[in-house]
Amino acid sequence: MNASQHQRIQERFDRESAEWREMYLRSEKSRFAYFDKLYRKRYVLELLGAGRGNALDLGCGAGMFLEDLRRLGYSPLGMDFSAEMVQLASRAEAGRRRVVRADAMALPFGGDSFAAMIAVGLIEYLPEDRATLAEIFRVLKPGGAAVVTLRNARCRERRLWKLYRRFGWRDLGRQGFFREHDRKTFQTLVERQGFTGFAHRYCHFYPVPWPFSAWLPHLNGFLAHYWERWFSRSRLDGMGSTLICRFQKPSGA
Repeated sequence: MNASQHQRIQERFDRESAEWREMYLRSEKSRFAYFDKLYRKRYVLELLGAGRGNALDLGCGAGMFLEDLRRLGYSPLGMDFSAEMVQLASRAEAGRRRVVRADAMALPFGGDSFAAMIAVGLIEYLPEDRATLAEIFRVLKPGGAAVVTLRNARCRERRLWKLYRRFGWRDLGRQGFFREHDRKTFQTLVERQGFTGFAHRYCHFYPVPWPFSAWLPHLNGFLAHYWERWFSRSRLDGMGSTLICRFQKPSGA
């Protein structure tokens, strides 16, 4: 990632900080609408599971996972590069002073500092995976678990969007620099870094492809809830737009 991309991403999340917080709150108030962020949040917490000790929310955004980590038994610490996000998360923490601003590629923590870690909507904005995984490995305690979310490169809807862009029909989903990941390739990188216990699931489904989804939003949302039930644990890697991965640092590391 060059300096221009780095600055553009920072400006984007500073600008959209309040919108991201409202996205989660709006989702929680809506009983029937399909909001993929709530499914993603639930799956991340389920994959992580309950535990004790310090937990790092890497790229914590507006802090929407911090209280959930606390309910799971952890002592959470939020970290984000966006100053606006850090301010929002700090207010959500109500004076606990458990949010810091720092760079995910150079974590300001000693080795073996955290019993658990999550990185939701972050990895795709970092320049590459090896250095990121090395930092995660370094700061996790032996036996500590990490859960990260990725944009699924094999999602059929994402491939359809790329086809649209190629023919200039519509520029869908382009919000600045981000990367997509293939599950098998990422799993190989994770295991080469020394992690074990790799597990995954999918979320955010597009039952009705665009542009029909724009014409039939209620049908698309209705079916999407069922697709979450049917395909979130499926071996079909072309269905979900978001890939959620769990892995852990070996106990003897």
